[in-house]
Amino acid sequence: MKLLTKEVILKTKRTKTESSPTVYFLIKNNEVVYVGRSIQGMARIHTHRNINFNYFNFVYVLEELLRETELRYIIKFTPKYNRIFPKSNRYKTPTELGTFFNLTWEEVIKICQKHKVKIHTLNNAMPEKYRYTSRVAVIDVTKFTEIVS
Repeated sequence: MKLLTKEVILKTKRTKTESSPTVYFLIKNNEVVYVGRSIQGMARIHTHRNINFNYFNFVYVLEELLRETELRYIIKFTPKYNRIFPKSNRYKTPTELGTFFNLTWEEVIKICQKHKVKIHTLNNAMPEKYRYTSRVAVIDVTKFTEIVS
């Protein structure tokens, strides 16, 4: 699935909600500040009272692709209000990869740095140890597996 560009997402201002599965974008001053997903469409948008946004937009997504599509948009935009990446089969934390390959999270980070494998992180002031052991940093499983296999 090809992701929409930022320009396409920003140009449409939705005024009503839908009830189909969606990935939605909360937007403030032409910046995506939050990406979320909902099985019930935009019903969830009204629960984000603590997020300051001007308008929203969304894309329809097949229910089985919701989590993966949300994650890819979070990676693409790194919105300031997204605190963690959703669980995914394609992207894993350094700790999850380390457990699978019998490595420490530190070894996973060193391998990624050595082979220039992108470590996607969120805007988070967490100390390094916690950043790489929680869901605020993820790595593409396929790219990492190609290196260590």
